[in-house]
Amino acid sequence: MTVAQLTELLITRQLSAVALARACLDRIAALDERGPALHAERALNPGASPTRRRPTSGCSRVTTAR
Repeated sequence: MTVAQLTELLITRQLSAVALARACLDRIAALDERGPALHAERALNPGASPTRRRPTSGCSRVTTAR
């Protein structure tokens, strides 16, 4: 999936930022375990939780090249 496609999904709220971040972290973990080992250092902010999200009203300012 391209960045433009992901952006469109985020703007139209078909995908949440939390779900996208989780999918990216899962992909990194999968590659590290059985793929071409990225040796990625994953660090999560313990203070950032899905229940403490900022409003997404700023998403309307995101534009995509078409």
